[in-house]
Amino acid sequence: TGEVDGPMKGFVRRRLVNVTFAILAALLVVVSSTVYVTAINQNGFLTGWILFGLVLALSGYRIRKKVSTLPIGRASSWLQAHVYGGLIALFAFFVHVGWRVPDGVFEGVFASVFLLVAFSGVVGIVINRIFARRLTRRGEEVIFERIPGFMVRLREQAEEILLASAGETGSAVLREFYFSRLSSFFAGPRNWLGHLVSSNRTLYKLQNEMDSLERYLNADDRERLTELRYLVERKDELDFAYALQGAMKFWLFIHVPLTVALLIGMLVHTVLVHAFS
Repeated sequence: TGEVDGPMKGFVRRRLVNVTFAILAALLVVVSSTVYVTAINQNGFLTGWILFGLVLALSGYRIRKKVSTLPIGRASSWLQAHVYGGLIALFAFFVHVGWRVPDGVFEGVFASVFLLVAFSGVVGIVINRIFARRLTRRGEEVIFERIPGFMVRLREQAEEILLASAGETGSAVLREFYFSRLSSFFAGPRNWLGHLVSSNRTLYKLQNEMDSLERYLNADDRERLTELRYLVERKDELDFAYALQGAMKFWLFIHVPLTVALLIGMLVHTVLVHAFS
């Protein structure tokens, strides 16, 4: 119990420190913006530059992931800084726009891109936390890029079992079942949406059908059906890993391009503000 309580207390303590820092940073944004507007009478300039700096700093997390070998801090610490820095940036954005809907086409599009980046970031955090936890609970860890190759190997093993059955016994029952129910299952990734929502309906259905088929087989084909059942379960584990890891990777194809578009928009916005204000 003490070994469990120690890491748990450390986790809670780190979260309290991070939340406290985020709140203090948000208050600093409000106070500095208020003082700046009062002294200089230029609303939005300071918060705009704060926001610009925060977004640039947040973009550095992607660079940190690319150069993971350099001794520049743990990836987990960078991730926490990225999460809480994003929350501070979101708060600074609302302060910057005065807690109102921006007017003008460019400002509206620019604000929409910023909010989409923030929303996709929150979705990404939820996906990575939940899916990573689910991946560790089921099966062994598999590299995403190698999953299609493992699926091809399972299909070849299943076809070898089928050929052995047809060659030795001449029974058509197992062969017909394979081509009607298992051939498409082994052809590639399946049940993507079901795995995302934690549904095992496809696997259970195949298992029930194989249980019902067993009574029509002889002793040799029953043994081969047991081998096929193992391959089906293994294939379902690969489908599970492919679906969850694929979702975690696909999220980046949304969040990263939006971030790049946001940086470009911020540069244009900065030039326009300083040129015409």
